[in-house]
Amino acid sequence: MAKQQGMTLIEVLVTLVLTSLVIMLIWTTILTSMKYNVMESKKIRMQQEVNYLITKIQQVHRKNDCYELQIEETRVEMSSCQGELLYGETFSNGFGFEPQSISDIQPREVNLDLSITIFDLTNEAQGKQRSLTVDTVFARYKDQ
Repeated sequence: MAKQQGMTLIEVLVTLVLTSLVIMLIWTTILTSMKYNVMESKKIRMQQEVNYLITKIQQVHRKNDCYELQIEETRVEMSSCQGELLYGETFSNGFGFEPQSISDIQPREVNLDLSITIFDLTNEAQGKQRSLTVDTVFARYKDQ
């Protein structure tokens, strides 16, 4: 009997199974990396939003003698104690803030201790609401 060249059916099946396992492992790694990347990107965007808001509060805090701060879920307003709007912005990029209201802030007399919490509203329906809390102090040189 002459020696036959080629692969048997069992060898082909083993090769297919091993190749499928390697492809599944690579695919799982890619999907996990993509999911992690999305989560980290949202976290960075949340930090940027809070940093932006802190910058705006800091500007008003340094320039005014008395103001009020109103943080709603998607809107932030600061107005002078006389009622003049100093800053107002609506945030509509899928994030929301924990509502809080502080009145009669007098930067020349006292520092403002503020805790700002931001939520990712895009995952709210899935019950996976991600949040970030930043504690900060707004200070100003006091006149002597």
